[in-house]
Amino acid sequence: MGGLCFFLFAAAGFGGEPTATVEPALIDVGGRVVEIERWGKSGMTVVFEGGSAATAKAWSKILPHVGAYAAALSYSRAGFGQSEPSSQARTPGQIAEELHALLAAADRKPPYVLVARSLGGIYLRAFAAKYPREVAGVVLIDSSHERQKIEFTRVVPGYEDRRREVLARLAGAQKAESEAAFLGEGFVGEPPTLPDVPTAILTPMNIGGAHGPAMAQVWRELHAELFKATSRGMHTVTSKSGQGIVEQEPELVLNAIRWVVDAAQEQSRLAPPAVRAVGGEKTIVRRLLCQRG
Repeated sequence: MGGLCFFLFAAAGFGGEPTATVEPALIDVGGRVVEIERWGKSGMTVVFEGGSAATAKAWSKILPHVGAYAAALSYSRAGFGQSEPSSQARTPGQIAEELHALLAAADRKPPYVLVARSLGGIYLRAFAAKYPREVAGVVLIDSSHERQKIEFTRVVPGYEDRRREVLARLAGAQKAESEAAFLGEGFVGEPPTLPDVPTAILTPMNIGGAHGPAMAQVWRELHAELFKATSRGMHTVTSKSGQGIVEQEPELVLNAIRWVVDAAQEQSRLAPPAVRAVGGEKTIVRRLLCQRG
């Protein structure tokens, strides 16, 4: 059946005081210490996955607010923060399995809403593909894509050479993750099949440099492909922020998470979240909401 799609132009701001308190912890997961932070004790579990080299503290602007209505959990992947390194290859599938074991050790029961930023998007899509019955919703924020290296190489002259230069400067767990994240595990640059659950995708378009506009367009097209996997969700595109969208436009992130959590809990069609201006700060965003069914 055809879908209903419409555009909404709105002013967004960031407001509201968090009410949850943090519970940092080091827990044993199969003989390896993993650093976590827990916010909130009731409601659906919302799992946060950070970008490259991120730690459990990377979501400090977001988790206190989410913990007011859900059981939020962030963690440091192996080799980052206070989490001990792992001897296993840092492939998306392995990282997904480690997260699954962590959630069991932390006594967080499914279903989960998965929230990921940047490189973390690849890991949480691997998780959703491995454990589809345990996933109730997905939020992808400036998410990396399994085919981005191929597409960026197509539009940016010398992209692959510069990518290799950056990779050569990395070390430890960050290098291992970056080397294994793309074109691995038989995906041949394509994302795995995801469960059809409420999904929100945030695409920042403010990419600098001479090739920024071309890269931003590729980013938008790749995210639009991911959006097709859901029959119920919203895709927000903003030109104000780039990779710093979580810090620069936290209201967009909070709105997306709350919408997905509510949709997952109520299992009914919801209107897009209210967007408001706070303290005179306004951001014009282009919001696409599609409800197909």
